[in-house]
Amino acid sequence: GSFRMDAYDLATGRSVWWVHGLPSEVKSVPVLDGDTVYLNGFDSPLNDPGQHIAVPPFSEMLAQYDANRDRALQPQELPDIPVKKSFAGRDSNQDGKLDGAEWRSYQTVMAAENGLLAIRVGGAGDMTATAVQWKYQRHISQLPSPLLYRGVIYQITENGMLTTLDPATGQPHKQGRLRGVADKYYASPVAADGKVFFVGLSGAVTIMQAGPDHEILSVNPLGDECHATPAIADGRLYLRTRGLLYCFGL
Repeated sequence: GSFRMDAYDLATGRSVWWVHGLPSEVKSVPVLDGDTVYLNGFDSPLNDPGQHIAVPPFSEMLAQYDANRDRALQPQELPDIPVKKSFAGRDSNQDGKLDGAEWRSYQTVMAAENGLLAIRVGGAGDMTATAVQWKYQRHISQLPSPLLYRGVIYQITENGMLTTLDPATGQPHKQGRLRGVADKYYASPVAADGKVFFVGLSGAVTIMQAGPDHEILSVNPLGDECHATPAIADGRLYLRTRGLLYCFGL
């Protein structure tokens, strides 16, 4: 969820242990391998390392911009700053203004960092200090989930930047745009039969040899928009585009 990962007791629904260090938006599905879970979160480019902006205390903002002295900030009172561009999303009660609590929430959002994390499972309470094995923070995807297959992590961003990483250390093997097709990627990569499959928004299916080196085997355009992650079962790959459901033998 926002800002942290929780592990819950299935019998009671109680949060048993948790790890902080995530951004406010976590849309991907974690990957569990043995005693380690891998997950990524991305909010905005301003949450990348070195790109954070200073967010003043609410009292300073009121002193500078609260023209009508109502102890709140309205969009017409603000100059062209990042919070004005995302005002509707920060105004949690949709009353047309930001109060102190909403501003503090905005500060928390902007202070968080994007990243792909490896977290050792287990423990009790706040495990942030000891459970995080590594954190990778360059070209992090927002929607596609990471894939772990045959000892390599694959992560592709919405703009087609592919990174292969060592799951033990988080060190990248190789990083670059997925060759052969310029596309957007909302579907997560999947793998089978020694191959990794990437499905672009345009419906182009890129097949890569499994491994760290980004060896493209083929690019297969289906000619129809695709947002969904393919499913693999019983030696077949099922892929849904906007208008059709395909079944391919592997």
